[in-house]
Amino acid sequence: MENTVEESTAIYGQSAFGGHKNLIFTIAKQLNEQDDKDPIPLLKIELTDSKLIRDDRFMHLLDRENPLLKIETEGKQLLILSFMPNHEKNQRNLSNLFGELFMWNKQKNNNLGQLYESRSTVEFADGSLKEPDITYILKSELGKMKEIGYIVVVPTFVVEWFSTFDRLAEAHQKMQYYMNQGVKLAWLIVPKEEKTYIYRPDREVQTKDFSENLDGGEILQGFSVNLKLLIED
Repeated sequence: MENTVEESTAIYGQSAFGGHKNLIFTIAKQLNEQDDKDPIPLLKIELTDSKLIRDDRFMHLLDRENPLLKIETEGKQLLILSFMPNHEKNQRNLSNLFGELFMWNKQKNNNLGQLYESRSTVEFADGSLKEPDITYILKSELGKMKEIGYIVVVPTFVVEWFSTFDRLAEAHQKMQYYMNQGVKLAWLIVPKEEKTYIYRPDREVQTKDFSENLDGGEILQGFSVNLKLLIED
C-alpha cells in the first residue's frame, strides 16, 4: 500500500542563504538523525538562486555527511532530501543484487559495462541529479565523462529499490523520468509487494513477482535472477 505521509516543502531565496551553506547542512542533519518511527520521509527545498545546488563540492560533502539520505535534485533549483529507513537491510539486499550483476558482467558480458552503487550521482541533460540504487553504463560510453564531477553519461540500466517511506506514485514518476532521459531499462523493486516493475522505452510497464525469474532481456543479455531466493529477511 502506498505510504500516505505527505512530503514537506521549504522555499528559500537568495537572501535567506546569503552564501551560508550551514543552513542546508543543519536541515539535512536533522533529517538524517530523525526517529524513523515518525519521520519526515521527503523534504523538497526550492532555491530561487541555483548557485548553491550547482556547487559540486558542496553537494558531494552534503551527500557524504548524511548516509541515511538520498540527495537529488530536479532541474537546477529544487533540492530533494529523502530519508531511507531500514538502511542496513536495504543495503544488504542491494549488495546481493549488485553482486549478481557484477558476476554476470564479468563472466557473461565480457566485462563490457561498469556498475556503480547507490552513492553514485548521475547528472542528466536537464541538470537534474539522481542517485539510482544501481547504475550500469557501457564502458564504450565512459570516455564521454569528465575527469571530475558527476556521472554525465546516460545510464543503460538503473535499479531503484523502494524503501519503507517512499511513495509509489512518485517512484513511478521517477522511473518514467529515466525513460524520458534515454535509459534503456529500469527496475523498480518493491520488497513489500514482492514485485518488480520493469520499464523500457515506448513499452508498457511490465510487472514480475519475486518468485519469477527476472531477466535482463536484450539489454543485459544472459542475466537472470530470482529475487525470492536472493533477498534476505
